[in-house]
Formats: sequence, structure tokens, C-alpha cells
Amino acid sequence: MIATLLVLAGLTCSAAPTRPDTIIEVRSLGEGVFLLSVPEPIDRIRVGNILLVASQDGSLLVDTGVEGLGELLVETVSGLTPGPVRYVVNTHPHLDHIGGNERFAREADIVRGDSRDPELGISVGESRTLSVGNRSVVVFRPPAAHSTADLVVHVPAAGVIHMGDLLVQGYPFIDAERGGSIDGLIAAVGWALGRARDNTVIVRGHGEPVTRAELLAYQRMLGTVRNQVRALLRDGRTEDEIVAAAPTAAFDSQWGSGFLSPASWVRMVVRGIRGL
Repeated sequence: MIATLLVLAGLTCSAAPTRPDTIIEVRSLGEGVFLLSVPEPIDRIRVGNILLVASQDGSLLVDTGVEGLGELLVETVSGLTPGPVRYVVNTHPHLDHIGGNERFAREADIVRGDSRDPELGISVGESRTLSVGNRSVVVFRPPAAHSTADLVVHVPAAGVIHMGDLLVQGYPFIDAERGGSIDGLIAAVGWALGRARDNTVIVRGHGEPVTRAELLAYQRMLGTVRNQVRALLRDGRTEDEIVAAAPTAAFDSQWGSGFLSPASWVRMVVRGIRGL
């Protein structure tokens, strides 16, 4: 599934990143598409996975990591393709995914779900196709879920989908206070599954890529937990009672060891369904 692995170790530059020993690992996913990842946290922040769709005519980056990573990211991209970066697509507006944007802003269009520029923003439920060399890159904005401006990115020719933090190692954060909900997560996963094939590489916001079969299992988990929480709400259960009922119990062994505890995630699901 992943053709090669190249580790750029000890790479530094004049405008040094937050940690001078920071490295970017580069994996070729085929068809000029590369997964760029930073294995160690920077100032205790884990850097989100970055995707490069390379083209001599102008490349596309999906996310740019944390602040201070920009110059190292530029050097890494320059070592893979001589062309400029034409587009930066942000999967969502959290700082571990957009920190390097400023370094590319002079040469690239920044595509964000929350952009006020009608040429660069994408409305809820809308997809947009960008041309990168001779390839198409499709960007879709689901309803609010992990954030209020999530984007999913698909490179059909390479068989690669970047889900951002809609898919992570563990239960995903849901920004219920700003309108996010598990329904948005399910919509995003459904869109990706409708385009993925058995050999599609599905990139998470953090962690190793997964397969279509693994994404399908994730969709089933989301749907099962949502239905159980809705049933408990219809029965008049309080948030604390729903947490005590442990609607995630069947999935905690696989998903419960991430950033969020099962109880914390259930509270987010409840609040998202209630519209809080």
C-alpha cells in the first residue's frame, strides 16, 4: 500500500523549527503523492499528518503542521519537487494543522472551510475540484463535526484520502459547543467510503493510515454509538445517566485509549445531538 519510506533526519535550516532536532518523515503513496509526518511532538504538541500532491506546475499541500515548522516543510517539499506550492488545503482550523500557513501564504492559495474568500472557501455539503498538474484533487466540506470547518481531501488518481482529525487514534473530538456533532462525522466518513476502494490509503489527522475496511468499522462504531445515545435521550436519560450506561463499551478496547476517555467522548456525542 505504501511504496517507500524515506526519513529526513537531522534536517535543519536558518529559520529553525521549535525543536532543532525536528525531522520530517516522508512516505511515497504513489503517483507523486507523499505523506509527511513528524514523529515526535514539538513543544508537547503532536503535529498533524501532512499530504503533498507534487507537480512541477504547482503542488498542493494538505495542512502545514505547527508554527515554526514552515521552513523545514519548505525544504522537505523542495527536495521532492522543483515546482512551487500552488494550494494549501486546511482540513480544519486547529493550530496543529495550520501553523505553517504563513510561510506559504505569499505563493499559495489557502483553501479553508471557514475562509471568507468565496474563491477559497467551501460551503457545507459542497465539494470542489482543484487541478494539480494532470490530476484532480476533490475537496469536500461535511456538516460541522470535529470543528465547524472540516474538509476531506481525495486524490482519485493516487487512491488517497486525507480525513484530517475526523479520523484519529481513538475517539474523535467533537466541537459540540460550536455546532459540531457525530452526524457531521458520519457524513464525512460516508462521503469518503463512497469514493474509497479496497486499496485506498486513508490518512488520519494523527497516526498511521488505515484501509477502507478499517474506515467502514469506524463508521459502524459511530452509527452504533449515535443510535444508542439517541435511544437513551428519548427515554429521558440525563447526560450523567447516559455516560453511566456506557454506550461505547463494545468499542473501548479499540478506540478508548486515545486522547479522549470514553466518558468524555460520550458527553460530546450527547451535547452534539442535543444541539448544545
